[in-house]
Amino acid sequence: MAGLTPLDPFLVVGLWVWAMWGATMRTWRTVALLAVVTGGYLLSTQPPALVSVALRAGLLTAAVWLLLFHTAVFSALPANQLEFNEAYRALLNEGAALARRYRSGRVDTRTFGSRLSDLLKRLERLQAPTDDWAALQKGTADYLRRQLIAFERSSGESVPGDGSDELKQLRDEYDRVVTAAKEIR
Repeated sequence: MAGLTPLDPFLVVGLWVWAMWGATMRTWRTVALLAVVTGGYLLSTQPPALVSVALRAGLLTAAVWLLLFHTAVFSALPANQLEFNEAYRALLNEGAALARRYRSGRVDTRTFGSRLSDLLKRLERLQAPTDDWAALQKGTADYLRRQLIAFERSSGESVPGDGSDELKQLRDEYDRVVTAAKEIR
C-alpha cells in the first residue's frame, strides 16, 4: 500500500492554484472537477505503489488536459465570448510588450509604428460577440488610433503609456464586461 509522498500535497495544491488563477475559470464546474480529482488522488494511495503512482499521474494529467484543451466547458464566459476575450487580451498583451521593447530601444521607430498600426487593424477585424464587447473593442481601437496618430505626429517621441486615465477607464470597462458576461452564464 502506497501513501502520500511529500510532493503530493504540492501537486494537488498547485493544480488548484493553477486552475483557479484566471478569473474566468473560477466556476462551480472547475471546483467540481478539482474536488473529484483531489478525492480520487487521495483514494489512489490505497492500491500498491506502482498502481497508485499510475493512478495519481493519470488523474493529474487528465485534469490538466481537460482544463487546457476544453476551457469552454469550465469557463465562466460563454464559448464565443471566451474566444473573443482571449484574442482581445492577446492583442493588448502584444501591444504592451511592443511598447516596452520600443521604450527600451529594442524596436526602432518605424517598426514600432508599423506594428502598432497592424495591431490596430487586427483588433478592428475581431468579431465582437455582444454589444458590450463591441463597445469595448471600439473604445480600445479609438484609443490606439489616437495614440498612433500622436506617435506619428511626434516623430516617435510620444509612446502610448500605461498611466493615462483613458487607459484606466478601458481597463475598468473590460472588467465590467467580463463580470457581466460571467453573470449571464
